[in-house]
Amino acid sequence: MDRGLRNVIALGLVSLFNDVSTEMVISLFPAFLIRILGAPMRILGVIEGASEAVSYILRAPFGYVSDRFRRRKPLVITGYGISTVVKPFLALATSWVHALTVRVFDRLGKAVRTAPRDALIADSVDRSISGKAFGIHRSLDQLGAIVGPVIAFSLLAIIGYRGVFLVSAIPGAVALLILAMVVKEVRPKSTRRSMNSSTGLKTPLTRDLTRYLIVTFIFSLGLYNYAFILAYAMNVCELRPEFTPLIYTLMNILHVMSGLPFGILGDAMGVLMALSIAYLLLCLSSLMALLVPSLVVLVAVTIIYGVFQGAFETLSRASIATIAREARGTAYGFFYVALGLGGLLGNFTIGALWDLAGYRIAFAYSAIMSLIAFFMIHAFFKPLIGKGS
Repeated sequence: MDRGLRNVIALGLVSLFNDVSTEMVISLFPAFLIRILGAPMRILGVIEGASEAVSYILRAPFGYVSDRFRRRKPLVITGYGISTVVKPFLALATSWVHALTVRVFDRLGKAVRTAPRDALIADSVDRSISGKAFGIHRSLDQLGAIVGPVIAFSLLAIIGYRGVFLVSAIPGAVALLILAMVVKEVRPKSTRRSMNSSTGLKTPLTRDLTRYLIVTFIFSLGLYNYAFILAYAMNVCELRPEFTPLIYTLMNILHVMSGLPFGILGDAMGVLMALSIAYLLLCLSSLMALLVPSLVVLVAVTIIYGVFQGAFETLSRASIATIAREARGTAYGFFYVALGLGGLLGNFTIGALWDLAGYRIAFAYSAIMSLIAFFMIHAFFKPLIGKGS
């Protein structure tokens, strides 16, 4: 096997075990916060909003640091280490302030590691197989999102919430062990073109990257997360709440299954062309939700959305590897800021439209934004669309 792909698989296993640890905590966190700590729903919103803001906004500076010092692995280890150490402290929480502190530091760890990790994946392989590389990583990563909740709910009746939080340290420690012993540092390539005289770094904001960030931001304005699918299942299709985990599981299984095939497809036809197809998948999922509600429609919406998740998560990151030749840590940081800020506004807008005008208007808005992004990416990258990586 290619040495670079071995590095990608090792990073994928790191993400898998870390995600098992994270999902063991996250799957129980809302119930723990509300039922055990007695916090109101608005506090849950404050905690999740604050933690995700930290996660996305701080990714750019840590990506820059990995470019500046031309080393990715120390930041990746630091980021995973912070998350692994702080999550078990949730077992000691006696107020929502303690829970907020743990969640913010956990997401800080994610901010530290994410851009350098993605840059390390991109640096490990040739651009011609970047789609495959990110597909492998994404599928392994998302597999942890399936295994983690299963372990959590299996242990909950035996050791309780606090016990599960303590046990979550075990898969986190395994992730750190693999990272320290198996993952290899790959020095990013550099040239003398477009160097910043004060830092020696290549300027990452090229015209193509700037355009890609604009398209990403526009698309994310219509991007909703899985919670809206579950709300659609319960409130529109009248699915009983106890069956919503089945919808969530189906979504995650398709997420895992679609990442690698779409990555390989991106390598064959061009990652930007394949990414534009992912945009259409979200549009199709939204349009399906406009049909007369039924179990069949719900399953179709869930399947399409699950496939979209795997395709988008893989191809949007692989596109950076194609567009940004250097300073990839910074480029990934900018990408996550655009995606995070747009997603924050998008989810708020879709939720507001749902409350004020109904779910059909909300999903129609998402479909329109997906189409706008589809046409924008074809207009901006016409010479690259359809070309392999």
